[in-house]
Amino acid sequence: MNNKQTSSNFKKILNWMSKKIFTLLIFSIGIFLSLSFIFYSSTDPYYGFESTDPIINIAGLWGAFVSGTLLNYLDITSFLIPVYFLVWGIKLFLNIEIKYKAL
Repeated sequence: MNNKQTSSNFKKILNWMSKKIFTLLIFSIGIFLSLSFIFYSSTDPYYGFESTDPIINIAGLWGAFVSGTLLNYLDITSFLIPVYFLVWGIKLFLNIEIKYKAL
């Protein structure tokens, strides 16, 4: 009996930890994308554009690449992507149920 309780508690703790790690990952992606877009510079390299200038983006080469590419292909709508990840991460952290409505 005690072994089953220990196994059950271990599964609950493992499930809780995996949810928190996933939440942290989603929120971190939102922070990274937000910083990438805030410190975007048109002289930074991105997909289809190479530059010999130093990278100005605070998120480094990856931030310059992601923000430049998304802005190049999705234009102003790409600013919704970090907002989506931040809101999703906050909702997961606060245990707010995400409800979907059918169209």
